[in-house]
Amino acid sequence: MEDRCKSINMGPEDKDKVLCQISDSDHVQHPNDLKPTEGFTYRGMENKCCLSMCHKNATCLVGFTDKGYKCVCQAGYKGEHCEKGEDHYATRSKRKVTTERIKTVKNKNRCKKKNSENNNNDDYNRIIYSAPKNKNYGAQNPVWLLVALLFFHCSLCLLRYVVKKNKQTSDGKEIVRKLQLYQVELNLFCPSAFKAVLTNLNATGRYGPTSLGSHYKGQDHDGQVTLSSGIQQWTVPYTGDYRIEAIGAAGGYDRGINSSQYRGRGARMIGTFCLNKGEVIQILVGQEGGINKRSFASGGGGGTFVVRGADSPLIIAGGGGGTEHVLSRHKGCDASTNTTGNPEYRSWSGGSNGHGAQIADDYFSGGGGGGFYSSGRSGKYFNGTKGNGGEGGKGFLQGGVGGRAVYHNVVGGFGGGGGAYGRGGGGGGGGGYSGGSSGDARYDSCGGGGGSYNDGNNQDNACCYSTAGHGQVTITLL
Repeated sequence: MEDRCKSINMGPEDKDKVLCQISDSDHVQHPNDLKPTEGFTYRGMENKCCLSMCHKNATCLVGFTDKGYKCVCQAGYKGEHCEKGEDHYATRSKRKVTTERIKTVKNKNRCKKKNSENNNNDDYNRIIYSAPKNKNYGAQNPVWLLVALLFFHCSLCLLRYVVKKNKQTSDGKEIVRKLQLYQVELNLFCPSAFKAVLTNLNATGRYGPTSLGSHYKGQDHDGQVTLSSGIQQWTVPYTGDYRIEAIGAAGGYDRGINSSQYRGRGARMIGTFCLNKGEVIQILVGQEGGINKRSFASGGGGGTFVVRGADSPLIIAGGGGGTEHVLSRHKGCDASTNTTGNPEYRSWSGGSNGHGAQIADDYFSGGGGGGFYSSGRSGKYFNGTKGNGGEGGKGFLQGGVGGRAVYHNVVGGFGGGGGAYGRGGGGGGGGGYSGGSSGDARYDSCGGGGGSYNDGNNQDNACCYSTAGHGQVTITLL
C-alpha cells in the first residue's frame, strides 16, 4: 500500500478514541476506515522531511501543518521553506505579523531600522515576523519539546497496538519483529521507496536467461539478483511487507486467421507478503509459448513462479495454453486463478495439487504443462525423443524448462509450457502451479492454461491478463 493511503490521526482522547491512531485507510479493502471526526487532524504517513523541503540548513519538523511539515529557519532566514534572507529583526518581545510593501538594501554589518531598503532593487510584498532577538532561539523554542512528546506518545501507542494484536500469544520476539515492520511503514528512518521489476531478460523459448547483462543497472534491485539455470535469485534488502505481482506468459499462436486474437492468456496474481532481510527468493519469469507462422499448433506459455527458499511457493501465475487453428475465444485456453490446471477446449483435464498435466492420449497431442512439483506428460507417441506429439513441460522443481516440439520450433515457454507437434496436432499446455492439459489433435482446439497459487494477503487475482508476450514480477516495499 502506498504511503498516501495511510495516515496518522491526532485528536482528543475519550472513551471511543485514542490520542494517536494508526489507520489503514485503503478504501478498497477497508471502506469504513479513516472517516473524518471533529477534533481530529488527518495527514498521510509519508515523511515529507525526506524530500528535503527546507532550505539553508533549516530544521524540518514532521506534522504541524496541513502540508505535513514545518521548517524552523536558521538565524537570518525566513519564509515557508526558509528560502529568503531576513533583512531585519524586531526588537519588541510581543510577536506580531504585518504585511507591507518594502524595499531592501544590502547591509553586511547589522540589521537596519524597520522598513529598510536593499540595493537589489527587488520590490515585493512580504510578511514580517517580529520576534525577540535571541541567539539561542532554536534551543529554547518549545516546539522541540512538543515534537519529542508527540514522538514518545505515538511510540507508546504503537507498542500498545502491537501488544493488543499479540495478546493471544505474548511472544516477545514476535512483538519486536512486528515493531520493526511498522517502523519501516512509518518511515522513521526515511527509507527510499523500493520497487523491483524482474523480467525475462530478453530470453525466449524453452530455456531461461543465461546472463543478467545490464538489465537491472541503476534500478532499486541492482546488485541483489543472481542467476541459476535461468531462475533469478533475489536477496531481500529490507525486512517488511512487500506487494508482489506475478504475471504468467501468454501461450503461442499459429497461422490460423484468428489464432493470435484468441491465444491463451496468462494469469496475474497479486498478494502481500512479509519478507526478511537477507533471505533469498527464487523467481522464474515465464516465457511466451512458441509461435507457428508456417503451420498449425503452438506451444504453451510458461508460468511465473516466486518461491521462498528451495521449495516454498509464495505466488505463482499460470501461463496460457497454445492454440491449434482456434476460431473463437475458449475459456479453457486461458490460465486459471485456481490451483488446478485448466482442461483444454474439447479435451482432457489438467494437472492438480501442484503437479503437471498427466493425460495426453492422442498420437499427435501437445505436451501437458508442468506444475510446481512434477512435469507434464508428453504426447502419446513422443517417446522421449522427437517423435510424434509434443513434449511435456518440466515442473519448477525439475528446472521449469519448456517442452520440445517436432516441427517449426513451437516449443513450450520456460516455466513449464508444453511443446506442440508443429504440423497440426494439439497445442501445448500452459505451465503453472498445476499444469494445463495437453491439446488434442483437433481443429479449433487449444492446450489448457496453467493453474495459479497465492499465499499472500490482500489478494487481487485475474485469470486472463497477459494477452501477449512474456511474464513479469513486480515487487514493491509497502
